[in-house]
Amino acid sequence: MKKSALYFIITSLFSAFGFQAVNIFQQLSQTQKDVAAFGPGQSYLVNTSTGGDWLLRAVSKRERDRWAKSYFKSNESARKKVYQELDVLAALGAKQLPGYKPSPQNFAFRNKADETLMKSALTNIATLQIHEIGLSSSTWQVTKNERDVPLSRYKQGYLWVRDTQDDHPYCHLYQINVIQDYLGDERYGASYTRFVNDALFGCP
Repeated sequence: MKKSALYFIITSLFSAFGFQAVNIFQQLSQTQKDVAAFGPGQSYLVNTSTGGDWLLRAVSKRERDRWAKSYFKSNESARKKVYQELDVLAALGAKQLPGYKPSPQNFAFRNKADETLMKSALTNIATLQIHEIGLSSSTWQVTKNERDVPLSRYKQGYLWVRDTQDDHPYCHLYQINVIQDYLGDERYGASYTRFVNDALFGCP
């Protein structure tokens, strides 16, 4: 029986990564399918953070080479095969990303203090062009334990930005939550931030 192209790709990757080979190729293949199938009515271009990582490696040579350096040693053949699949994903991204824009609801509410805190959490703030910033809700969302006692409360904050240091033409949507820990007696502590996610989007 004639072996498929997929068989040879997985076999070559297996020699480079062992049992990680199949997992790597499956993740890449699924991300290609997600991006190709994206259309009206769908909220996300990729459905997992792993898919987001692959998309970034596809469109950014710098991120691609950084990742490959830690995985590939002397197996140049396996590296080339993965790069070919990343090129396929990059071409799909070039069709979908320019029209992929964040929901206005992400920036529906403004709070100067929270936004200042959010921006202070970014180490690359000096190279960012901020297109939109805001909160998806004006009220706190409370996290509780199994005894229904508050642990903390948070607001979901977002920044739609272009990093001028990127080696690709796309923008980012950063999710940075503003959090206050519960102190007891209906009191909460000072606000701090947690970086939640960085996803690729089109630019305005």
